[in-house]
Amino acid sequence: LNSKYKFYLSFENAFCSHYVTEKFHRIIAMVDVVPVVMGAADYVNILPEGSYIDIRDFKSPQELAKYLLVLDKNDTLYNQYI
Repeated sequence: LNSKYKFYLSFENAFCSHYVTEKFHRIIAMVDVVPVVMGAADYVNILPEGSYIDIRDFKSPQELAKYLLVLDKNDTLYNQYI
């Protein structure tokens, strides 16, 4: 997966503050893939700050998509996440 894709969408099925599904744990073992997370968990307590993208930080899906496109085209910026 990580040789083909730059991002992994890890969207939770349930929004509980202390719940993270297996989808999230799968991404931790991957190298060179930036997780894009959506859930109620406080991800800053699970992953190092700056190692993931939380969709709650964006005002709209379009804003998130634009940012992912910027990262895709800018290896220096992308590499700050991995």
